[in-house]
Amino acid sequence: MSNSSRLRQTHEAIGGGKTIFNEDAKSLEKNLYGQVENLISILDSKYPDVEFRLRKKITKDEIAKKARRRSYTPCNPNSCIKPDGGILEAFIGKKWYPILVCEAKKQGTNNARIKEGLKRQAAGNAVERAAKNYLELMIYFEHLSYFPYIIFVTGCDFYEGSSINDRLDAMTRYYPRNVDYTFNSKQLATIYVQEEAFTPNDIFDKIYSMSVKVIRRILRDEG
Repeated sequence: MSNSSRLRQTHEAIGGGKTIFNEDAKSLEKNLYGQVENLISILDSKYPDVEFRLRKKITKDEIAKKARRRSYTPCNPNSCIKPDGGILEAFIGKKWYPILVCEAKKQGTNNARIKEGLKRQAAGNAVERAAKNYLELMIYFEHLSYFPYIIFVTGCDFYEGSSINDRLDAMTRYYPRNVDYTFNSKQLATIYVQEEAFTPNDIFDKIYSMSVKVIRRILRDEG
């Protein structure tokens, strides 16, 4: 079966072009995790010799070891980061490699409030939570030649001209948003931002593309 056929079948299974990020933030995060689970079945078919696993968290101990701080002890042994879409890993060359970390952030309820005749509320902090994970992941990936951190940002707070958009810029080091930076040497986050809801196809195509590119890079380096 061709890659396009597999993708088409997956698109149909996840609801075609319907929007999935039209409820609350919890639903958004749950749907993203499900998208990554769907992705694994496609990657299993494409790379039968590669094993995949999806983890929900990375502990602070793991991150500290990547920084060679083996003496580090977290104040709380359960301290960790939990990206919305988990951490997808591939077993290649007798080693587990992280190949995709993704987040989905919805921010803003003012569109509904305005329709109800209510005043605007102050913008939330969904972006700040993603930025905290970004700092940890920069350390976690610093020994690798890629940075597969992708964030999908949506909601009425991100209308054109909103200063909330500017809160994203540190994660791209002020390079443009809506660009794939997987192999940028400066560890830029790949951030897709739009006011309207993403469709399942939008999400799936981007995470599929990023994960396949990373697998190819690892296979090339291992070969």
